[in-house]
Amino acid sequence: MADQIMTASKERLRTLMGALSPHDLRAVEDAILVQLGIRR
Repeated sequence: MADQIMTASKERLRTLMGALSPHDLRAVEDAILVQLGIRR
């Protein structure tokens, strides 16, 4: 699991690499909320 949150500018993101399933997207969201100390 990630222990740091980082950002990337849209200019650096040139090529679509793929897409997350709804299940995987929810897992990413949950990890971000944990890192920010926010309860769902």
